[in-house]
Amino acid sequence: MKECSVPGKGTSCLFTFAGRAIPLLLVLLFLTGCGVSLVSRKYAEQPVQPLNAQAAVAEINAYRKANGVRPVVLDARLSRSAALHSFDLAKRGRISHSGSDGSSPKVRARRAGYRAKIASENVAGGQKSFSDAMFYWKRSRGHRRNLLRANVTAAGVGMAQTQDQKAYWTLVLGRE
Repeated sequence: MKECSVPGKGTSCLFTFAGRAIPLLLVLLFLTGCGVSLVSRKYAEQPVQPLNAQAAVAEINAYRKANGVRPVVLDARLSRSAALHSFDLAKRGRISHSGSDGSSPKVRARRAGYRAKIASENVAGGQKSFSDAMFYWKRSRGHRRNLLRANVTAAGVGMAQTQDQKAYWTLVLGRE
């Protein structure tokens, strides 16, 4: 397998084994909703950037504006829901939209005091900053659809790290 470098934000790489490309594996991973991205050693050694919720929502709103969608406001309750889910993901060491108790994004938002009529969620793991998570979300059809939902009015963001410093990012978009 060859090592891939990540110019700027990141890139996907083609797996090789004994000098032969394995594109079928990548197609199968894509079709099952999985993404594989190899990063350079330099990127892997970078520290995780702390989450700045205001800057994250500004980045979300810049993307929404560029795509003709109204902005969202930062909501502390959705951020609490996102942070708790990120902590749960870090504790389990895997990405999921189901909580360890089987909860959905809407249920978790309601537990945080947000009377959710809508609750959409994007999750990511391993990125070194919220901007890096956004980079990948914008390139994924389902995540992009959530980012550009016209019927949401608020957002919450959260991040938690494992003991080995792997970050798990959660974005919850909602409407009461």
